[in-house]
Amino acid sequence: MGVYWLGDLATNVTDLDETHTVGMAAEDTVNDVQGWLLAVNYSVAAVAAGLYVLFALSIWRGQRWPRIAAIPLCVISLCALIGLDPGAVLIVVLGIGATVCAWLAPSVAFTNARSGRRSAQVAR
Repeated sequence: MGVYWLGDLATNVTDLDETHTVGMAAEDTVNDVQGWLLAVNYSVAAVAAGLYVLFALSIWRGQRWPRIAAIPLCVISLCALIGLDPGAVLIVVLGIGATVCAWLAPSVAFTNARSGRRSAQVAR
């Protein structure tokens, strides 16, 4: 029963609709949903691009918060790997690479120098 019954029911219902009105209405609904999903996808991508620019400018100014905030954002971005979309994989890898580079010793020294903080390394 179960799945096969649902498949038979769907076939019988579409056979009853000789004018194919249900199929056309369903197709219109699917097209509308796809349009909205694309709009949401592009909006999220635009916000993410703006955040990358904000992070880069903040790091250049010597602020520390982008390095700290990047860690949980990298963990959250791992969810994008579920579909294994090549574009998403590239973005996640670049984001993780940028976060790692932001925590390297030369980057920390640059941030400290730009912000006027003393270097973490003590001269001997």
